[in-house]
Amino acid sequence: MTVTDSELILLVFCLSFSVLVQDISLTHEYIGIITNQHYMVYFGMKNNFLTPMSNITHLTEEFYQQRQEAVDPSNSPEMLEASYVGWSSVAVQLEAFEIATNLSWINWDENTSVLDVGCGYGRLLDFLISRKSYQGKYSGIDIIPEFIEKAIQIHNNESEKTESQFLLGDFLEQTLDKEKFDVIICLGGLGVNQDYPEPVGQKSLEYAQKLISKIVHLSTVAISLYFPNADQILTTKRKPRMAYYKRSDIEKMLLDACGQRCQDMKFNSYPTQKDRRTIVQVRLSN
Repeated sequence: MTVTDSELILLVFCLSFSVLVQDISLTHEYIGIITNQHYMVYFGMKNNFLTPMSNITHLTEEFYQQRQEAVDPSNSPEMLEASYVGWSSVAVQLEAFEIATNLSWINWDENTSVLDVGCGYGRLLDFLISRKSYQGKYSGIDIIPEFIEKAIQIHNNESEKTESQFLLGDFLEQTLDKEKFDVIICLGGLGVNQDYPEPVGQKSLEYAQKLISKIVHLSTVAISLYFPNADQILTTKRKPRMAYYKRSDIEKMLLDACGQRCQDMKFNSYPTQKDRRTIVQVRLSN
């Protein structure tokens, strides 16, 4: 890939600017993002680096941009916010949060860490605090710069009872191997067709296996994973940019990743058991 003069100028500017912000103190290790068609530049308190924009990033950004363009701007602020991060309604979003966190073997008062993969604006954190009285550490990660920017704005302006951080980037590329999380919830990681413009195929399946394997590796107690259920939607009604997975494929991926650590696995579709919206809960042993 050829780097143009303008891209080199952008890189020099970004690296120069990063020197000026080293002494700025922020709650989160995140300052800003500059993007162009090839690169995403991240500024952080501890590092600054340049990374090529992956195909996953492009497909995900295009997926959410298309969804946002279809949103009715006259909707309420709450509905707009839920729609922008992919939910069809606030009620559907809250029901997903309830199912994903309704883990019978979990005592939320004792859990110390949660990782939210595909966190959007970080509203799961608000749900955990208000509905589960959660006071542990929360980490949210998303590949969309706009989502992380707003998540930080929202939660920097609130007095919260838990330690939180928001990370920008591709979850598969993040170096989190030194950190473990009691619970990992992924409600926004498997919605994008990685084979687009072709139908869901090998790329999407390989991506799902990598995502699930990493989630299992980083979790010590429980996983909740959302996926559009291919078994419960007609092929003619499927959206070309959305990924759909068979329950048997997701189950096999989880079992392959968990091995003997898998103590229990439960699939929940909502609002009815015949709906394509499905969340699988997995209980893990250490």
